[in-house]
Amino acid sequence: MKISNVLKAEYEIYRKSSLVKFISIITFSLSVLFGFIIFHSSSFTGSLSFLALMKGYENGFNFSISLIYSIFNILIFFMIVTASTTVSDEAQKGTLRTILVKRLKRRELIFGKSIFLLICFFTLIAIISLLSLAVGGILFGFSDISEKNYIIHSNLSLFYNYFLSLFLMIFPISALINLCLFFSVLFNNNLMSLISCFGVNFIFYIFTELDFYKYLFLTNYILYPLKAFQKMAQGLPLVWSPQIWYMIIVTVIYLIGFLVLAVIFFRNKEIP
Repeated sequence: MKISNVLKAEYEIYRKSSLVKFISIITFSLSVLFGFIIFHSSSFTGSLSFLALMKGYENGFNFSISLIYSIFNILIFFMIVTASTTVSDEAQKGTLRTILVKRLKRRELIFGKSIFLLICFFTLIAIISLLSLAVGGILFGFSDISEKNYIIHSNLSLFYNYFLSLFLMIFPISALINLCLFFSVLFNNNLMSLISCFGVNFIFYIFTELDFYKYLFLTNYILYPLKAFQKMAQGLPLVWSPQIWYMIIVTVIYLIGFLVLAVIFFRNKEIP
């Protein structure tokens, strides 16, 4: 069985999953809610922190990236829960042995699950991005960001950097998925896998608060592409280098490292 077969099997599993339907409904509802609140932000008190993402910088690009930013952490939470239980849940239910009997190599199962989770996450992000970009264009329009006669970011440059920021999210998100997948392989219990995954991410988050260590930890880069473009959409003359190269190098190390560990541990794992 090839990786494509794993992707098809995963699709059938998640298509029937109530969790996926719940995530889709919540994501759509929050997109509508946050879009409404951001659009009417002048009518609110400003005590809601995410309204600051838009206030004073009303343009289609900032509207879209603010909306994505507002619901991104919720999507990350659901992704961590899903990725950290994708293997342990099957082990806990006793269906993992049946899956591996079907001439399926263990590494193919890990690769397939990793790719499928990445596709699912970015499908959601792509849908939200295109919808929010369209709504942002209708409500606020797209134009050059300039100060006096100096163009800080041209309209074309903002479109380019908008889609570049979404593409760059592949690196930290892939690394996070593989980290969660590793813990899902490590344990046969969903609760232990979840606790370990959230625990490690919390430790990473603590270290990212320390200037000397923050560039070494994955959590420092999860939101970086969105934050960087958000500053561009607000008129700051920001460029990607050299921070983006740190992000790519560090996240690729995490991506490959945890994927290899997941494959090694799963290859030697005793299936209940």
